[in-house]
Amino acid sequence: MGKDRQMNSWGYIDWIQREPSGGGFPASIGFVNLLPGKRQAEHTHHSEAQFLYTITGYGEHIINGKRYQFGPGDHFLMDSGVVHATINRGEEVMQELIVSIPIHLCRDVAPVQDGSSFDPDFAQAALLDGIGQLARDTLDHVNMPVVLAGGSQDIIYCKGLPPLCRRCEEPACPLRRSVHELHSDHCAACSSVVCPRGLTVLVQPVMLDNRACGFIKGGLFRQYPNIPAAGEVYDVPDSTVNAARFFLQDISSYLAAFYQERKRQRPPLPGLPAGEAAGIVEQLRTHTLNIQIRNHLLFNTLNSIASLAVRDGSMDTYRAIIDLAELLRGLLRREGARVPLSEEIAFLQRYINLQTLRFEDGLQVTWRRCAAAERTFVPHNFLQPIVENALLHGYNGHDRRELLIETALEEGRSVVRVQDNGCGMDAQTLERLRSSLYSGAAHGLSMVNRKLAGVFGQDFHFDIASRPGEGTCCRLSFPI
Repeated sequence: MGKDRQMNSWGYIDWIQREPSGGGFPASIGFVNLLPGKRQAEHTHHSEAQFLYTITGYGEHIINGKRYQFGPGDHFLMDSGVVHATINRGEEVMQELIVSIPIHLCRDVAPVQDGSSFDPDFAQAALLDGIGQLARDTLDHVNMPVVLAGGSQDIIYCKGLPPLCRRCEEPACPLRRSVHELHSDHCAACSSVVCPRGLTVLVQPVMLDNRACGFIKGGLFRQYPNIPAAGEVYDVPDSTVNAARFFLQDISSYLAAFYQERKRQRPPLPGLPAGEAAGIVEQLRTHTLNIQIRNHLLFNTLNSIASLAVRDGSMDTYRAIIDLAELLRGLLRREGARVPLSEEIAFLQRYINLQTLRFEDGLQVTWRRCAAAERTFVPHNFLQPIVENALLHGYNGHDRRELLIETALEEGRSVVRVQDNGCGMDAQTLERLRSSLYSGAAHGLSMVNRKLAGVFGQDFHFDIASRPGEGTCCRLSFPI
């Protein structure tokens, strides 16, 4: 047995890297081994993106009810919320490379230090409002069983429970009743309990001013093959369990942030400056935007890695995934952060390293850098979507892609240019693109514009120049 082997009823997974519970390396990477004639039960990728590349064997994936035959060299990219099962149709062990990347919502925030005593009625009211907002923005659109309960275990929100749980009449059901125990020294941690039917239920407290004022419950996995599970079977990889755990933690962080915002909106105490520490409002306003940009990057890059897998085999794929994991680590650690432009450039270089794997000699990047300009603080991850847009949409069949990325000081402002040698665009198309920057659309350049506005207000410039056959230049400038 491998030193990090997860046994399942259908086979086993040898993990190369599991995501640590404390964060850090953002991807779980391993090799799935499905035994001949076995079936991996239908399960949901609740809050994880997953990439599968077949190394040996033949089988069938069932993805959202559709059947796909596969063999060595085939690959699949699955977004969060996908319902998935795998069947080994061959006479040998089927082996796949699996990469699982959790989707995060937001980060923890510092509490408001206003000197007031804890008000349980205010906390519960804020919790109810926060759950309602989160349900509308996210939970109603996520394919994941989740129960949100108040401090007294009364159910406030419930979604996506499978038939096994909807039919359950067990008096000790942890989803519907208070049967779990939280260690007093670690009450903020995500814990788990095995229900009477053999399913693991994750339990994440919602901490408001260091008090457990609510609970988020979800998961519903069969983690222990030696414990029989009645009815449906939920025997899933540990990466799926970890992704769900992180998602519940993020829900808790969101509700804590919502509570802190409400505290800031309360009338100030005598001597407390009004409007103090309003940054949390910006964090809540932009968390969905950050998810859009991150997922856009994730799936376009995984598509590139999938092409590499078909061409070169699994080991090159593995090395590319390691580069991607390093890139995504920056995303997960810097959600909503402002960083020096030099750090943003270093982040962009990691992305370009991955694109060089894809285009090889067909991509040439020239850097011109100014250290003084790169001391400016900027929103994290605003340059990568610009470069990605150029690589994906700027060439229209051009064989050689050339980029110039430049930082400079001009007229007392920090300037960044991204110039490509692509096909360019006519005046009418250029005007439509410029107008779309302010449309609130979900494409990359519009999201970049909104990110910059969230940091600099109106004190920034995002200009696009282009002519047919002469390429496109994006010029951005901000105060130093």
